[in-house]
Amino acid sequence: MKRIGFLFLLFSLFLITTVYSKTLELKSWQIWDFSYNGIHGVCCAVSVKDGEIPVTGLSFEDFTITETLVDEYGNVLSKAKIAPEQREDQFGGIGFWERSVSSSKIDLVFLIDKTGSMADQIESIKSELKEFVNRLEADGCDFRVAVLLFEAALLEEPGRKSPDYPFYGAMEMDELLLAIEEIETAGEWHINTWSYDAILFSSQLEFREDSRAVLVVITDTLPETVHGPFWYFSGGSVATKRAVEIALEERGIELEYFQPEESELAHMENYNRLINPALSESNFDHLVGAVSLGWPFKQDLIKVDALPVSESIYYLSWNSGLDEITDYYRKEGFKVEVDVKCGDEHVSLSYSPFFDEEGYLQSSEDYHLPVLDEEGNQLPDKAVEMGLLRELGDLKAFSGNYATKDGVLQLRSVDPGDYLYRLYAYGRSSYSYSTLRLKGTGKISFVQGEVIPDFVVARTGDAFLESVKIRGLMDEFVSNKIAVNESKEFAEKSLKWIDAVASDGLNLREMEALKRVYVSVGAFLNGMAYAAIESERVESDLLQMVRDTRSMTRKAGYRLQGMGSREENRQSIQVSMQLRKLSRHDFLKLPHFVIPNSFRDPGLILSEDGGPLTDNVAFSSDQRVFVLKRAAALRTGC
Repeated sequence: MKRIGFLFLLFSLFLITTVYSKTLELKSWQIWDFSYNGIHGVCCAVSVKDGEIPVTGLSFEDFTITETLVDEYGNVLSKAKIAPEQREDQFGGIGFWERSVSSSKIDLVFLIDKTGSMADQIESIKSELKEFVNRLEADGCDFRVAVLLFEAALLEEPGRKSPDYPFYGAMEMDELLLAIEEIETAGEWHINTWSYDAILFSSQLEFREDSRAVLVVITDTLPETVHGPFWYFSGGSVATKRAVEIALEERGIELEYFQPEESELAHMENYNRLINPALSESNFDHLVGAVSLGWPFKQDLIKVDALPVSESIYYLSWNSGLDEITDYYRKEGFKVEVDVKCGDEHVSLSYSPFFDEEGYLQSSEDYHLPVLDEEGNQLPDKAVEMGLLRELGDLKAFSGNYATKDGVLQLRSVDPGDYLYRLYAYGRSSYSYSTLRLKGTGKISFVQGEVIPDFVVARTGDAFLESVKIRGLMDEFVSNKIAVNESKEFAEKSLKWIDAVASDGLNLREMEALKRVYVSVGAFLNGMAYAAIESERVESDLLQMVRDTRSMTRKAGYRLQGMGSREENRQSIQVSMQLRKLSRHDFLKLPHFVIPNSFRDPGLILSEDGGPLTDNVAFSSDQRVFVLKRAAALRTGC
């Protein structure tokens, strides 16, 4: 019994120590939704720890919020607890969020092929994605996840986000799961799938600097590139395998992909490897650094570190419940004291409902904010619009949208405080080859009638994306099988021009020039790839004819000696010696090669009028010879 009592005492001491070691810490607080009568929206962030271990899994019922209105002498004028119905704000819901995460930080973008051929897979993909998101939460990952749908030139973001800012954080589980549920395929016809364009676009998204950045592509067909899939360029992509490699390397992004084996790929009825080998040679399996995860999409194949929770923060927001504040409209000396309680622990904050800490009256005001381009020029009327956003952990909500007039943003009735701003081209254009647009993002504060900074810069959008495209094109341009010195010189000069142009930022005029260049180069490279295939065919045909001729020479050489003229015998010996010496590359250096008519295959049908026997062979009746000519394109490298 004594032993049992002693163990019980130890357990009790341990339990008491555990209970009373919990601590509550105020991390930050803000006032939103300023009201002229002093009844504002308030939010704060607190952490709960048991010793050094974060406490997770608390609910809004575990926290009690009490507001007290006091005068300048500390007299209590009013006191009230915040009721559940008051615990809400512009984000909606119950005004409570938990963000419990480990040190495993990861930003993932899922790029999902939405063409009609994916219809049979899409429900399974949605189910797997939901399991993956739940796994991220269960593993305590500090995650941000984006879901982008692509087909040809189109990128879509299901849910309430936009393609330019598509990430959902750990505090947005419900919103992310809803976005996944909205995923759908489209179309029953063939649409080219621009996987590489989607990757290049995603490479310029705002990944966190200290997180692992991962792109996951889910597609059932080959990626569209500058090489096809068909031998035409109208409306085609100028993305290249090399451009994707450059983007992934420079941005430190991992690429994983789910794709069937080539024999099981969709949309292949119009593709022939013999006609266009460059397309399949640009597939993911040839992409440096890309990791194949098979087919179909299985979320458990994506590796994520499961680590203990290292930080747990609870975000609380509410609308003030002290109606008595209105009785002291704009009078000085009054404060609202806020007490936040969890268990037996308390944290507090206080604020003046009408004045800031320096005695300035706080209210919503109008501001005029100049917008400049990257060269310092003021922008014309309606060139851009601005969105102001409030931030609460992972949450971001628009607080207002404003347009420019004569290069100046007209900001009406802005509440004091800190914001995130985003600049968009007027009309909020999405990315496309044919679109020029301005963008910008940053922090901005409105304090005591002043805005900091006092101007913002609208930058030319997609500069990294477009520069990577043309760098990839130039790399393939000089490595093409029929490239010549002039090709390399052109590429070197082009890249120097691009570096010079982009050294101080790209303005819209320069971006237009860049787009024109890469579309032209893309079309030309597409044609070069076709010419390279034709050159290989010519080379193969010529080499086969050489082999056949050498064989005929060996068989017929001695028989023909003495039967023909002395000149024919001399040609026979000369041809035989040439053929024995020719290597594959030496042969292709010759502008033409003459085979005496006396060596023709008796079964070969000749054209006595000198017309071409094939695209590469002509018969000259006056010289009684075959003339094998290399195409002009092969000599010039065009």
